[in-house]
Amino acid sequence: MGFAIGTANRGIVMRKQTSFGTVGSGTQFFGLIDDESFQTTYDINARADMTRYGAHTTKTGKRYAEGSINMALDDSPFAALLFNGIFQKITTSGSGDPYTHIMEETDHDDGVKSTPDAFPVFQCIILRDEKQHTYSDMSINRLSISASVGEYVMLSADFVGKAEDSSALTDIAAESGAFDPTINFEPVHFQSGEIFFRSGSNTTKSSTVTSFSLEFNLNRDVDASFALGDDTCVREAPPQLREVSGTVEFQKVLHSTSVEEPLYGNLVDAGSDSVYNPGSSNPAIKLVLTSTTNHDTIIELFKCQWESPQSNVSGRDNQTMSLNFTGLYDVTADKMAKVTIRNATSSL
Repeated sequence: MGFAIGTANRGIVMRKQTSFGTVGSGTQFFGLIDDESFQTTYDINARADMTRYGAHTTKTGKRYAEGSINMALDDSPFAALLFNGIFQKITTSGSGDPYTHIMEETDHDDGVKSTPDAFPVFQCIILRDEKQHTYSDMSINRLSISASVGEYVMLSADFVGKAEDSSALTDIAAESGAFDPTINFEPVHFQSGEIFFRSGSNTTKSSTVTSFSLEFNLNRDVDASFALGDDTCVREAPPQLREVSGTVEFQKVLHSTSVEEPLYGNLVDAGSDSVYNPGSSNPAIKLVLTSTTNHDTIIELFKCQWESPQSNVSGRDNQTMSLNFTGLYDVTADKMAKVTIRNATSSL
């Protein structure tokens, strides 16, 4: 069952559905999340005409579900599924612990394939004290990662999809076995994180980064998931322009480096070095986030545009340097990013 806090039970499990509209019998994975905010949203359409001084009738409009979850990044299959919601191509290899899951974006010619790579659709079952709430046909719209020195690496995901079905609102006791409070996965602490710049020619991690944040956004068009004859989504909200962005903060302003870190002087004049694009499928930025031995998450960005550096100083604070960046599509690698996850799960 779920985690008991007093007489309340709280928890979440998630499974991949067979397709939109068909839940199927995929494996349910338990998530060690900090919080969730799933809810059904709908419009109220009011009707007013010139014969009355106020609106006299209403109708509920488009109904859909949306929400977020926050958790520490760990080596669980639940966390891996969140990445899979952003990277629809997944290849798994290995004959035992650890298994390697390589997640990539779709090929550029995916539209002409007979079986294109589809984004997964999820069913999320949430325990809220006395009742169990079921949100089916949910898609991930945004995923972000952040960390600072001395803190855990945090993972956040935003969902959007079909409205909650009130007939699936059941007592906690109705769900057996899926919620297991004895499950434990190791969260990633920033001291176990490494960041590399221009990783092809450089194999030494940076020792000056104090924090980073990274976000993947699919910009899903919720309105395009509706059709006449139904008040909720009839298909997955289609993704639009894919956006990758982030921020890296350094403990000092960098004027020289031996490990390919971005330099203040090269960025402030917006020269050629403001774009990191090593080529030959080598990453511009590489993050290695380790849970335990042989269990880690590796994120590679293949081309990025640095923005102008931000820096200041005062009588109380040391001078630091903060850089925003935008991830770009790399023609050589034929992708923007790639995620490699090693864990004990043989299939996601």
